[in-house]
Amino acid sequence: MADRTGGGSGFKFHPKCLKQKLTHLCFADDLLIFCEASLRFINTMQDALLEFEELSGLKANPSKSSFFCYGISPMQVKENLLKRRSFWSVSIPQNCSWSWRKILKLRDIAKRILKFEVGNEENIFLRLDSWHPSGILFEVFGHRAVYDAYSSVGAKLSSVILDGDWFWRPNRSEALVEIQARVHEISFGPHDKPLWIVSRKGTYVSSETWDFLREKKDEAVWWKLVWFPHAIPKHAFILWLAMQDRPFLSK
Repeated sequence: MADRTGGGSGFKFHPKCLKQKLTHLCFADDLLIFCEASLRFINTMQDALLEFEELSGLKANPSKSSFFCYGISPMQVKENLLKRRSFWSVSIPQNCSWSWRKILKLRDIAKRILKFEVGNEENIFLRLDSWHPSGILFEVFGHRAVYDAYSSVGAKLSSVILDGDWFWRPNRSEALVEIQARVHEISFGPHDKPLWIVSRKGTYVSSETWDFLREKKDEAVWWKLVWFPHAIPKHAFILWLAMQDRPFLSK
């Protein structure tokens, strides 16, 4: 078992675990297993668990197990999870992992902070991604704009770009007139590029994202009384509850 999951021909370490040759961590009755995010090595890990079950009689409970992907490429996400569909329109599968389900449920928040810089590739969805100055076209102009443009909801932005310039069909509605009138505000870049608009650099930064999303309140004047170097965590927590006028257990 250890040979199979510890660097044999059927196993490859997760990139972040290669230096330590880390395959798993145990805590009480919880087990974390790490491997490269590919179907081949996941199947190898599953075979190892099945072999362990046959030898020990202990079986992993699928209803209490979760699968997390970290460090996988955008192409793997498109091929295996989105299946070339738009991230904004794909439905939440019944049998997906907890992490993927959670990500899909946060799409309404992501729409507020994600925009796209237009390049010469085929990664941006014409109606569903936020690339236009007016916002997401499908949400701003609805089905009518899609119909009037002889287009589909899943059309790519590249369908209205030809040789590095805009190539729209004749206008059939006021919505299309407004859409086409503002595209000249957009400068083409070398590649399609997602922009995290709450970050100064346009890339994801957890601290800046949290500062944007969190509910902001006035700073408590008493915080140094509760949180200070060498404070006993249990005492600090109880005092914090008291300062918040929240109930706490006496034991």
